[in-house]
Amino acid sequence: MLDSAVQLSLKYNKPLLTTETCWGSEDDKMRSEIVRRTLLAHKKAGIGYITHALHWSHVADLHSDDDGPTGILGNLMFITRDKSATTTSSGGLLLAL
Repeated sequence: MLDSAVQLSLKYNKPLLTTETCWGSEDDKMRSEIVRRTLLAHKKAGIGYITHALHWSHVADLHSDDDGPTGILGNLMFITRDKSATTTSSGGLLLAL
């Protein structure tokens, strides 16, 4: 799917940007793998990206189970309620991409 989007952007000489990128998970290891694969694929294809749900919120999918119900997508935040980085975003993963 990324290849067809890149071809379309090249055809019309327009830059390409994906918004609300990176699915969630309640499992930090799984989420880390999702983020890594997604952002590396975007980087390889030359597509710009904006991750979804940077910061904690009461909105579903932007908090952990401890703060209320989450949706089927799991936890999408990168920065927790106490303003620390989630395990997913620690270790320089995002900076390295």
